[in-house]
Amino acid sequence: MNDKPKHLVEEFVGKVKEEWGAYTGNPALEVEGEAELEKAKEELAEDKKN
Repeated sequence: MNDKPKHLVEEFVGKVKEEWGAYTGNPALEVEGEAELEKAKEELAEDKKN
């Protein structure tokens, strides 16, 4: 099943969290955003293989 739209939204949300964490000085939110962004990128790459 192609979950590309879902993964694109997850990638966007991760980037927003990362940037907002950096802007507000919240390192926990920044790290959470980075993790979500990387996970979404990996899932997008996996979708491309299938």
